[in-house]
Amino acid sequence: LRNCTVRSVTALKGGKYTSFEVESGGKKLKAVTFRVPFARFFAQVGSTVDIIANAEINDYNGTRSVNLKVQELRPSGFAEDRFFAAAHVYEQLRRGEGCDRRLAPRVLPQDRNALMEIYDAVKKTNGQMSAEEMCVYGCGINYCMLRITLDAFAQAGMIELEPDAQSAKIVPVKQKTDLFAQGLIAQLNKDFHNGF
Repeated sequence: LRNCTVRSVTALKGGKYTSFEVESGGKKLKAVTFRVPFARFFAQVGSTVDIIANAEINDYNGTRSVNLKVQELRPSGFAEDRFFAAAHVYEQLRRGEGCDRRLAPRVLPQDRNALMEIYDAVKKTNGQMSAEEMCVYGCGINYCMLRITLDAFAQAGMIELEPDAQSAKIVPVKQKTDLFAQGLIAQLNKDFHNGF
């Protein structure tokens, strides 16, 4: 279902699951996701989302209704092809395989402002979002650049990063580090310049 408007959001089982109502084609539908706990459900009431779900008939107290068991949920219009391409480039770079050097400005932070934007996004989400969720739900940063920067922050001791970037938390910094002079970003910039 595309372009569904979120009308309400409710926690189920103490926040373990999320129930929500959407409007699609003039019809209101109830949906539930067992994959996303309420605290990590970032679609706001009034926003539009695209949903992949199984439709099920619910019989309750003699009333039959259609419920959606949600498998995937994304903001409407989210460019998944770009997301998956960026994820692919990130994996290539982390394996040391390199990529087209023309991609450097899109996949590596180019200045301190780019680093600060990602640092602020981590600070704002405070460990409540994975890197994928940060990319999908609002930071507007290329996924490859986001992951490389998170890895560089973790390497420099600036954040605590869970495996597969399932969450990132700011930690107290003991010393300043120039990420363009040493560490992962510096190495990747050098690799791009030398053509891998």
